[in-house]
Amino acid sequence: MRLRLWLTLVFLLGMAFSAYAERVVLRGNTEDISVLVQESNAMRTVIRFEVNAFDRTALTINGELYYSISSGKEASFLHAGEPSLPHVNRSILIGDDVEMAVRVVSSEYQDFPMTPVAPSKGNLLRTVNPSDVPFTFGAIYSSKDAYPAELVQGSEPYILRDYRGMVIEAHPFQYLPDSKTLRVYTSIVVEAANIGTSHNNVLTRTGSARGLVPDFEQIYQRRFINYGSQSDRYTLLPESGDMLIISYGAFAADMQPFVDWKMQKGIKTRMVNISTIGNTATAIKNFVQAYYDTTDLAWLLLVGDAAQVASASASGGASDPSYAKVAGSDNYPDIFVGRFSAETVAHVQTQVQRTLTYEQTLPTTDWLNKATGIGSDQGAGIGHNGEIDYQHMNIIRTDLLGYTYTTVDQIYDPGANVAAVAAALNAGRSFVNYIGHGSTNAWTTSGFSSSNVSALTNTNKLPLIFSVARVNGEFNGSTCFAEAW
Repeated sequence: MRLRLWLTLVFLLGMAFSAYAERVVLRGNTEDISVLVQESNAMRTVIRFEVNAFDRTALTINGELYYSISSGKEASFLHAGEPSLPHVNRSILIGDDVEMAVRVVSSEYQDFPMTPVAPSKGNLLRTVNPSDVPFTFGAIYSSKDAYPAELVQGSEPYILRDYRGMVIEAHPFQYLPDSKTLRVYTSIVVEAANIGTSHNNVLTRTGSARGLVPDFEQIYQRRFINYGSQSDRYTLLPESGDMLIISYGAFAADMQPFVDWKMQKGIKTRMVNISTIGNTATAIKNFVQAYYDTTDLAWLLLVGDAAQVASASASGGASDPSYAKVAGSDNYPDIFVGRFSAETVAHVQTQVQRTLTYEQTLPTTDWLNKATGIGSDQGAGIGHNGEIDYQHMNIIRTDLLGYTYTTVDQIYDPGANVAAVAAALNAGRSFVNYIGHGSTNAWTTSGFSSSNVSALTNTNKLPLIFSVARVNGEFNGSTCFAEAW
């Protein structure tokens, strides 16, 4: 018995060691990664990328020590068998038809010898348990070349409604497999320069300039790191934007109060019967495109289930957001797309009534400052920065509590259950985050299902829900969990 306990203790200590995370601070700064725009004009944008700190977590692979590297909120490479290293992506606003060239102006680095970097297991689906996938070592581990080879690269240009942009991807973490050295670039100064005219995904502005919708300007301000110094090159007047509603014919009358309210708010709204367009994805896409080209379309609302108003498709599944790709040849959305999924008039009436209540007479009680987090105990090693789902949920919780929220429930596995979710929602929660597995009619963590949704008593206390789970929203072909709400 003593031998068995001793072996168990040794095993547990080994497990703890393999999960040990070391904080490496390179300079005093509150952010792990700093990105600073040093100069931005019509001819060039100069950006400084700085690494201030990173984390390295020791783990044992095939009896040998390796390190998992992470830094702040930056994503890591997910190429199976290649070193899993963070990279830093930032978007800049560029001219409507310019060709851009990206180069490194200067750089500084610090080497960390004897720091073998663990490989990525690849981009795994949530249906796959990361522990079941073995580590593999690709050809890069027997190479003498640094990985990745380039310190910076620029993406193809993309159009986001009113502006043309590109992504600057910096690689401040490099691995030298021949010497098992981690090279960390504490500073990389990058120049993106205008070198002439481009014919690639050009933004063409018509004589009647499109208005600048405030909701989109907030997106531009957050996305383009040089927006403040470049946006004034274009004259875009504030505009509320237009809304297009494509509805199943039998639902039009019950949608009218919604239309009237949007018009009252100053949003020019048009409702069109799907029968006048044609109930196919191609017909809807062509109609939306033509409408966007001749109006200030900013919002598209589809009214009906997939059988009443067809969905577009992407990657083998239904994809309403695909209708949002109306500017350029890229995959960036240019309008907001939503759906009132309904098979009956009663379904429409419920969604209209709830929307009008939410926008017109929402009770301003303390429930609006309360949220719920539901997280599984899976995801170790494959979640963001290798976090277990509930660990990531705790990070979100901290952010919410630092904002305006006073309560954020922690309903986590093991132990998450239907009663805990129902109690929180019935008391009133304005925001719900879920991370875990799911099915077409339930959250796996807690087991909260469509029938439990129907039993809730949270009248006029409806939450906004973000569900990171498979098929919770698979409305095409069945009545899904999201529709139950």
